Amino acid sequence: MKHNIIRYTLCITDMYPSLTMYLKQFRNFAKVENISAVTSEDRFQNNKVEEDLQSIFKPFNFMMNLFLCAKYSVRGKCFTPNTRFYNWFRLICVIVNRCFNLRQFIIWHYTIKKTHFVFSYYYGHLCINIGSAIIYILYLTGDLIISVSTITQSDYNIFLVIKMQEVLKSLKINGSEIKGFLSFSWWSVIISNILSIGYIILYCFTLADMVSIVDVISAYASISYEIHVLYALLLLKLTNKMLTVWIKEFRNSRNLGDSTNEEYINRMFFIYWDVQDIYMTIEKTFHHTVRNSIYCFIWIVAVVQYIYIFQILFYIIFTISISLWEIFSSLVFKTAGHQSVSIKVTWLILSGIL
Repeated sequence: MKHNIIRYTLCITDMYPSLTMYLKQFRNFAKVENISAVTSEDRFQNNKVEEDLQSIFKPFNFMMNLFLCAKYSVRGKCFTPNTRFYNWFRLICVIVNRCFNLRQFIIWHYTIKKTHFVFSYYYGHLCINIGSAIIYILYLTGDLIISVSTITQSDYNIFLVIKMQEVLKSLKINGSEIKGFLSFSWWSVIISNILSIGYIILYCFTLADMVSIVDVISAYASISYEIHVLYALLLLKLTNKMLTVWIKEFRNSRNLGDSTNEEYINRMFFIYWDVQDIYMTIEKTFHHTVRNSIYCFIWIVAVVQYIYIFQILFYIIFTISISLWEIFSSLVFKTAGHQSVSIKVTWLILSGIL
């Protein structure tokens, strides 16, 4: 144990010059003046991604392009930022779609209000209205977050892919070692589509008279939240793979305290720095999307559960009050008429539960 601690301490001590050299680069960069402007095309024209890594992202890129929320544009082997037309067209489609959803929600609300439901179902529909309004706000917020992040963080998304490719090459991780991530990508997309389509079919059969084609498209488009979360999970799994290989190589190395091994220590330090940079970029790019998706899921589950719980509690309280009224009427008024009416009302309520 002591030997390992001494070993790692010596390694960190040897890495200190590399850290100072790395930070010195930023100081020198800050002193440079009169640099000519670099266009977006010049920055990303040489950003070629190998086919092995590109195939891992292909299922997610296909789904994101389907819903106009792609993180970047793929042109052959090059990843480039989205055009302004694409970004604005995505934003306009989101606004138009959510306006149709709001109109449909208002129509549905007034349809329920005008329909003569049994009194015992009133609170259930009240919960549905409140829950639907909250879910609508969360979905609208999620659409805006995805749209804004797609526009403002396009460079970060390309940086993630390019930086990952560099680290994979530095650690000598070939295509055969990351084939498992290709299966993860395809199965994630397939399962998400199956669950989403199953929900839409159930939704259409439950509310067949009130469902429009816009509702079906909007319901299916909500899969974009799951796709973004799964895409972030894929990036984290790749980062974890790189870090695992780095740790394994670090542990298997010998002579870490030897001065002749300085080049190796510098290389390992820069790789670790890049992995940390990748992780921090993932956190910065996706934490709002993931948080909003979790809130949407929690509210959907809560609305479904609390509707039935609230109705059952309402039935229990109402039944107890009727029973207490029976006792009160039998003791005070001693009339059979009141009891028979109470029994009939209680029987109707119990029939509604069943």
